[in-house]
Amino acid sequence: MGRPLRIHATGAIYHVTLRGNHRAAIFDTPEDYAALDSLAFNVLTGGNARAHAYCWMPNHLHILLQVQDESASGLMRDLAGRYSRYLQARRETTGQLFDRRFFSQSVTSDRYLVAAARYIHLNPVRAGLAASADIYPWSAHRAYLGGRAPAWVATGLVLGILGADNQAAVAAYRRLTEGPEAAAAKSPFGYHGGREPSVEPPRGGWASLDQVIEAFCEAYGIRREDLASGTRPPVAVTAARVGIAQAASASRLGSLRDVARSLGCSHAALSQTLARQTRW
Repeated sequence: MGRPLRIHATGAIYHVTLRGNHRAAIFDTPEDYAALDSLAFNVLTGGNARAHAYCWMPNHLHILLQVQDESASGLMRDLAGRYSRYLQARRETTGQLFDRRFFSQSVTSDRYLVAAARYIHLNPVRAGLAASADIYPWSAHRAYLGGRAPAWVATGLVLGILGADNQAAVAAYRRLTEGPEAAAAKSPFGYHGGREPSVEPPRGGWASLDQVIEAFCEAYGIRREDLASGTRPPVAVTAARVGIAQAASASRLGSLRDVARSLGCSHAALSQTLARQTRW
């Protein structure tokens, strides 16, 4: 089956995530991060696109991307291809650097836009890479605090939502991104107040079980390893497991035993969860 098409909408904003193949490292040195910065400038400005937030993590990328002349798919394919060629030449290796297609979720409200920017810039803190977002050099966080923004980064839209003037907006952004409560903030896709997020298959259907799992983890604001948690998992984990199992069944991507194996939980536990909430 061919890959599902992505629809291009001029002016649309997407939260894009691109991971290293098998979650392997995609940066070796600080120069590699700087090289991706330079490539992002060339690709995004060339396509008249802008990033409202970004963060380069050791094994994956986050970009809050607004498209204009070119589609998100084309821009990300170009950026990933250029960086792959750069790194493979430096490593003197071949092979796939990034893991399958990128994941993207459209941003449909001001609230979501602010939450996504916050979530992206706090990634290094949640991962234990930095004590605070302002000391991590490979994101747009410091640009929001008054630092120099790369030409391909735009802070005005998010700050305009947060305050009537720049000083008030920066202060509001700082409150959102500082302190232990900020670092604990979940993904804007997250599971809140018993409301399940909507996880729709891409146009053309799910391509693989891994794609389903990745989408549900993003939607519920959890990590893949959380799906293997113990006998009393959080509500979000249970809901994500059910959604993954249902999507896999509907798309014929594997048996219930295959799903359980991919989630890292027992077949019996997953069967019991489904028996309580749905019919396999």
